[in-house]
Amino acid sequence: MNHEAATPEKLACHDLTGVNLWAALMVGQNLSVDAPDPLFGAFTAEVMPRLPRWVGASQTIRSTAPNKGSSRMRLQEGVLMPWVCLNTSRFVNAIAVDIDHADARQRLAAIPAEIRPTWMEDPCTGRAHAVLLLKNPVCIGEDGAPGPQKLLRLAHRLLAAALDATLIPYGCLIKSPWGKHENLIGTLLHRPSRTTTPAQSSSGTEVTGGRLLWRTHVGAPPVALREVVSLLMPKWQGSLAKDQTASRGQADREPSSLGRNCALFDRVRWWCYDGVIRDPGEISAYAHWVNSTFPVPLPRSEVTSIARSITRFMNERYDGGRRDRRRRMTFSAEDLTTQQKQAEAGKRTAVLKQEKSRTLIVAALKGWPDKTPLTQTALARATGLCERTIRRHWGAVWPTGLSVALSGDNAFSALLKTRTPVQSLADLAAAHNQDVDDNRNYDEIVGRNARRGAAPEMPGTPTRDIWNPAVMKLMILAWRSYEDAGRRAKNRIRTRERRVRKERLIDAGERGDRTLLDDLLAENERKWQRREWVGQRVGWSWEERQKSYFSKLSVERSVLNAYCLGVSGEGRTKKSAVSRSKARAASRARHDAECP
Repeated sequence: MNHEAATPEKLACHDLTGVNLWAALMVGQNLSVDAPDPLFGAFTAEVMPRLPRWVGASQTIRSTAPNKGSSRMRLQEGVLMPWVCLNTSRFVNAIAVDIDHADARQRLAAIPAEIRPTWMEDPCTGRAHAVLLLKNPVCIGEDGAPGPQKLLRLAHRLLAAALDATLIPYGCLIKSPWGKHENLIGTLLHRPSRTTTPAQSSSGTEVTGGRLLWRTHVGAPPVALREVVSLLMPKWQGSLAKDQTASRGQADREPSSLGRNCALFDRVRWWCYDGVIRDPGEISAYAHWVNSTFPVPLPRSEVTSIARSITRFMNERYDGGRRDRRRRMTFSAEDLTTQQKQAEAGKRTAVLKQEKSRTLIVAALKGWPDKTPLTQTALARATGLCERTIRRHWGAVWPTGLSVALSGDNAFSALLKTRTPVQSLADLAAAHNQDVDDNRNYDEIVGRNARRGAAPEMPGTPTRDIWNPAVMKLMILAWRSYEDAGRRAKNRIRTRERRVRKERLIDAGERGDRTLLDDLLAENERKWQRREWVGQRVGWSWEERQKSYFSKLSVERSVLNAYCLGVSGEGRTKKSAVSRSKARAASRARHDAECP
């Protein structure tokens, strides 16, 4: 918290050796001849070494230019813009306030000369920014000390109270003492003057000296924060307003840049909010005046429509921008003692906390995942409450009953509530966890049935309730996996039977025995005749009968081919290949059994 003077080499974020600093000093000295204050040159030489190499600046934020914005510029270029920021994102070199009242000069004269700020005023309206330079910059970043930051905020608030001004945030742009007319894009947006100090002029060039845009009154050199606090605290301690660093008037905001109608709407409504203006004539007159400041004014009918809309809102819906959201408690009697009031307030607070906890619990239950068990720890993590609070609500009977469906809001919710009524979190958790077990069981059945060579496993019925949609969905999937596994098992049996039949036919062909061949062909013929008889009874179509006939031919061809392999002597080679495939299949089966 020591804010004594430091050498320029120790000042953070400064560059005394850069070419841009030398150029900025030269620019400031050249503009000193245009400044009405003779101390302007000394002020420039004192301030420039304390500014960062790159500054935020703007040419349009309070002008009639359609596109408004700011950017970072080199020091020698940024200081010549109409608006500039003397601070950086991490260091504060100066504190600034916005003066907007008639007794600004009297307030400034009442401040001691050793801490009197420098102020730049608009020569047309008298609105001004007062800036107090600091001897040592204050770090406001994450690595900054909290002591100097508290002292900085206190000095800032004391200065605002002494000048009856509005705090300007540290990173905002202010009127540049070196801003030039030629760097302004468009024309200034002058709000109605609330002061009596300015020398009125259409452009301001007569009172600023020609090239400078603002009229600068040089104050004290850079000061220490302790000095500011010690001189202002005795008189203005009782007038300290709450910290409003980030709170400013509505009219000080930047209007929309989407179009002229949006900019007109923003400026007029913000002006009405600040002064709580409800008179239609006054609002319409101000809207037409703002429209006259545009390079290309809007049609009169559109301005009248915007003013009428703002007037309707101000008279029908505007509530002053301040709402008392605090809950006011009414006691059971008026003649209660302080202890009795505290007892009733404590009970009321406990009820409110309990209602809040129940609201959080119900909100968490509505989105509870189907496959996640409902436990005290999981519910505490989902609601942000401690486990002790969840434990206190766990066995308690819910006032209206738990009307939360275990699988979310769906068409089966009402049926689920009637079939499984629950009155406490414990009952709900027991029912939900049973469904979770059923879901896990069905998932495991689906996985086991999907394995290669698995025997079909039939799923059972749910433990708790079949009408839970989530459980029903998984149960249907388990049954489908059971049917697929059964189909695959039948195909494996049929393939095995065909392989065995082929080996027997090859052996019969090698021996020259046609008995097995004739038996198989006769059996295939009987099966086809039986299918034909069934088809005639049920009315098969021509395509179905054709399919049955070609199936019969396919079986006959495979039987004859296998027998001919045995007759030709090629069966041994085929049998060895079959044996090798059987060995590989047996090896895969053993591997699946050992590694499920």
